[in-house]
Amino acid sequence: MRHGFWDFTLPNVWIASEPGVAGLLQDGSYSGNIAELSPKAQNVLALLEVTGCLRAEERGDYSYAEVGLIIEHMTIAWHGLYYSHPVWNRLRSGELGRNGFVAWVLHNYHLSRSAGATAARGVLRSPTGAIRRLFLESALEEYSHCEDYYCIDDARLGVSESDCRAYIPLPSSLALDQQMHRLAEFDWLGHAMVGFIQESTASYYKKCCEFYSLVESKYGLPGFFDGWKQHILLDLKYGHASAFKDAIVEMGNASISQDALLKSLNGAAIMVHFLIGALDEILQEDAFSSEVRLRRPVVQLDIDFDVNALLRRFSFVPKPEGNQKQQPGNGSDLMASKLLVPKERIPPLEEWTSEESSFLIHEIAMSTLTALSHSQSHEEIIGLGKVVECLKTTLRDSVESMQFYSQSPRAVAIANFLREEAPRPKTYCLVIRLLSELLSFESLGATRSLSSVITHEFSVHILGSQFEKELPSQVLIWARLCEFAKFSTNLAVPHNPFC
Repeated sequence: MRHGFWDFTLPNVWIASEPGVAGLLQDGSYSGNIAELSPKAQNVLALLEVTGCLRAEERGDYSYAEVGLIIEHMTIAWHGLYYSHPVWNRLRSGELGRNGFVAWVLHNYHLSRSAGATAARGVLRSPTGAIRRLFLESALEEYSHCEDYYCIDDARLGVSESDCRAYIPLPSSLALDQQMHRLAEFDWLGHAMVGFIQESTASYYKKCCEFYSLVESKYGLPGFFDGWKQHILLDLKYGHASAFKDAIVEMGNASISQDALLKSLNGAAIMVHFLIGALDEILQEDAFSSEVRLRRPVVQLDIDFDVNALLRRFSFVPKPEGNQKQQPGNGSDLMASKLLVPKERIPPLEEWTSEESSFLIHEIAMSTLTALSHSQSHEEIIGLGKVVECLKTTLRDSVESMQFYSQSPRAVAIANFLREEAPRPKTYCLVIRLLSELLSFESLGATRSLSSVITHEFSVHILGSQFEKELPSQVLIWARLCEFAKFSTNLAVPHNPFC
């Protein structure tokens, strides 16, 4: 039997001699009378239970003490997947090149940079005083750690502090950060689960130190990970992992339905999916170049795309020259979607599953409503209001529940990106305008009229001549959307403890 880090082998002869054990190993659960098992079989059952190898009992409701155990068992599975990724052996052996190494180090910097901000969101949105206090303590402790322990300024790597701060996060690094924000805002339990998943890695302190020392020797970087080791000791000293689990367990006599529990586990699993996806992207950065090529903001497009870390997946199509006529104020030929063509085909929305497209349309509706709530100028209020009006049928359904979720990483990543940009209405208009181009909104009946409204209201009335002025922002947004649209459609990590 295998689960997470655990690999169990039991003698067939012994299994055959123990009534009930064969069924236990086959089904992954035991519903009989434990007292009827032999002492040895009871010990095996207890071992399988504590290591998370058994399926959780399926019921309508669960106490939060039971939820705490389920989260522990799921964390073992998720850690097992994460630490079995090939990037770790390549780091141990020194086979990961300098570009991949820098991408991995900066990914960890971005993980740390995210912690304080997401905890702060949790303070504002969590349902009880105890949970809010937990996230407040986390925000106060974590916000500076990216600077104190993870920010790089190392001539040996050729990476300065300003390089570190300006580095554009890997697609999955940003996706997991924004998934954390989503959980903090709408799902305190999912947020607490993720806090436990991340902080409980501190329990591997000894192995981590051995790993870091080995990697330092392989890459000729003595002392490089001293700050990282100090940070793990800090997590152990303050018991961060146990604080998250205790907060869940101490919900007292309250219970949670199986459906609500599965939604929170799904949200946490998506974050783990992105966490593992970032490791895949680190290997891609390594394959891209043997030299360190940083993902820097793009200011101008007169560069060699093939060696640019951000734009290597695009072909450049120059803007039209000469006397081609345009509508007044419409700079659509200066849109990044016209200038930068993805080398790989992006499936339009009409080729998405109905679950994905319905979820995304709901998210567009809610994000546009958020953008309207933050609007101040006449143009923003009228333009966004017309988009909201176009989506009124979707919104009437959405406001009834306010809780929609998806198991599609690409749909969730794009939806979260929209939600995070919505408080900045003008930037949001640019994002949704580019998204309508990327996913060909006009190709799907459900978004055809939306495409027309977005094109007219945003391009002419809100953005207008801003297209050229906002080109650097456009390029980054367009690159982001293209990266997210290439994410998988299926969740690659387990999220259901009952099967």
